Amino acid sequence: MRRRICRWCEMIRYIEKVVFVWVFICVSIACESRLLYLPQNLGRLIRYSDSHCVAISDRTCTDGNSLPHTHCTEQSLGASQRKDTGGVIKTAVQIGLVMSSTFSVSLPSASAIKEKERLGYNPRNERIYDTYRKSFLPAHPEDFLTAELERGGRQIVVVGEVHSNPCHHHAEFEILRTLQDCYGSPDPFDTKDGVAIGLECFYRQHQKALDSFIFEHQNIGKLKAQTNWKETWGFDLNYYAKIFKYAAQHKIRLVGLNIPIGVVQLVGEAGLQSLPESLRVLLPKIDLSNINHRKQFVGAISGGGSVSHPSLSEERMQYLYEAQTLWEEYMSETCANYVKNYPGQKLMVIAGVGHVQGRYGIPDRIQARTGAAPFVIVPQVVEWSEDTGLPRVDKPLSYADGDWGWYTEQELLP
Repeated sequence: MRRRICRWCEMIRYIEKVVFVWVFICVSIACESRLLYLPQNLGRLIRYSDSHCVAISDRTCTDGNSLPHTHCTEQSLGASQRKDTGGVIKTAVQIGLVMSSTFSVSLPSASAIKEKERLGYNPRNERIYDTYRKSFLPAHPEDFLTAELERGGRQIVVVGEVHSNPCHHHAEFEILRTLQDCYGSPDPFDTKDGVAIGLECFYRQHQKALDSFIFEHQNIGKLKAQTNWKETWGFDLNYYAKIFKYAAQHKIRLVGLNIPIGVVQLVGEAGLQSLPESLRVLLPKIDLSNINHRKQFVGAISGGGSVSHPSLSEERMQYLYEAQTLWEEYMSETCANYVKNYPGQKLMVIAGVGHVQGRYGIPDRIQARTGAAPFVIVPQVVEWSEDTGLPRVDKPLSYADGDWGWYTEQELLP
C-alpha cells in the first residue's frame, strides 16, 4: 500500500514538472515572437487607502541587485530585449513569481467590493488609452511613459484634471513618481537636471512661498496661509497634499503658473481693451485666432452646444473668451520661460482638463513658444462595466485630443 502511494506521489511530481516545462516553453515562444509583452515590474504590490490608490514597487531604478523598471531603460515594446535566452528565462521566472498577485489585481476581490461600497466608487477602475496606437494600456505609467518621452524628445508633460476628482489626483501622483524615479536629480539644488511641477492652483507671484515650502519649512499649513489658498484656489487642499508632500520630500520644485484671478475677472467683464496700458505691457502675446479653440470654449459655456449661451450677448461671450485665452497664454508663457531657464529638467504641468483637452489651451501655446510639443494626458470620467472591468466608451479619445486618455470613475460628490 505504501509503495503504491509513493508511486502516485512520484507520478504527480512528474506531471507537475511536465506542466511547468510546457508553460515555460509557451511563455518563451510568446516572448521570442514578441506576441506577449511582459513588463519587468509585474511584481507590484498594490494597496488602496481611503481615497487614493497607492502603488508600491519592489524594484528601483538604481538598485544594482534588482531588475530595473521597464521605464528606466530605452527599450520599447518592439525592442530586442526578448531575443536573448537569458532575458526570456528571467521574464518567465518573474511571471511564475507574480502570477497570483497579477490575478488578484485583475479580478474583483471581496476587499475590492467592500472598498467600492465604502467609498462609493472603485479606485481600481482606471485605464490608459494610447491615442496614437489606438489601444488600451494598464494604468501603470512607469511601464510606458518614459519611453514615450524619450522617443519624442518631450521635456514637458501636461496633465489635465477635474479638480475635485481623487482618481485624477492619484493618476497625477503616479505620473510624478514615474518622472522622479527616472529623471529626479540626487542633488536638489542642481538645476541642470531633475523634475519640476507646474501648477495652475498657484500664481506665478507665489513662487517665493513655493520655494520656501520646498527648500525650507515643508509646512503645508504655512504654504496654505502664505498663498491665501482658500481665496486664490478654493478646492480642498487634501486633494493636492500627497503631491505637495512628495515634492517636499524629494525637493521637487513647485512652479506657480497662474495669473491673479482679479485680472482674469476684469477681462471677463469688460474685455482686454479695458486693461490699463501699464498692465497690458506685462501680459503675454494673446492669440485669439484659433477657431476650434473658440468652438470648444463656447460649447463648454453652453453646456455642449455649438452656439453661445442664450443669456450671454456676443460681446460678453467675446470678453469671456478673451479672459480664457489670457489665462492659458499666461500659464503657457510661465511654462515656456521655465524650461528655457532650466533646459535639463522635465516639467510636469497640472491644470484643469478644459485647458488641456484638444491641445488648444495650454499645450499648443507652449509649443508655439518653445517649438516643441508637450506630451498631453487627458483624464476622462466614464462608467465602468462590472462584467468586464473595462470603461464603457463608445468612442475613445483621438490623437487630436491628447497623447493619452486616462479613464477613471466619477468624482466623489457630497
